[in-house]
Amino acid sequence: DCCFMENSAWVLIDYKTDRADPDTIYQRYRDQMRWYIRALREISGQPVAQAHLYCLEAGVALQVEEGEPICYMPPPAPPPESFQW
Repeated sequence: DCCFMENSAWVLIDYKTDRADPDTIYQRYRDQMRWYIRALREISGQPVAQAHLYCLEAGVALQVEEGEPICYMPPPAPPPESFQW
């Protein structure tokens, strides 16, 4: 994973080693990348021009846009106290 400045804005790359098709990787990690975009911008005070998930298995870069809403998935609820393992 890396980030670097290009033309006064950040480029963010997150390498993924999953053995899955690019669509699955995009769905799995796009919200994580959106949080990275926001965090990098807030911490540095500089814009993020590009963000990519790079699928090593397929050899493709998938561009992630921040503009779409981030889906927060809360952790699953613990089992009821009466639950027996």
